[in-house]
Amino acid sequence: MRHVQVGGLPLQELNHLELQFLLLNDFRLSIPVEEIEAYGTMLVEFYAREVVAQRRADAAAEAEAAAEMGGEDGGMVGQRSMSESSGESSATITAGG
Repeated sequence: MRHVQVGGLPLQELNHLELQFLLLNDFRLSIPVEEIEAYGTMLVEFYAREVVAQRRADAAAEAEAAAEMGGEDGGMVGQRSMSESSGESSATITAGG
């Protein structure tokens, strides 16, 4: 159970992954290094695709939220550029195009 807590996976998902691992290796627990490396590579590639897909979904949701906010404030996009000189701060708001 500790591995699940550290890894952040629900127990059911970890059990499912373990079963997939065993099925992919025909329940052979003495696995050549090449096979385990190939399986590890597949897992890393799958995880990378999932991360990219999640980031794209998050970016799309943020863009949609920003578009909704733009419609509410008369087309102004709340972009700010901050600069500091001599301890003074200034901020400018630019109109969205």
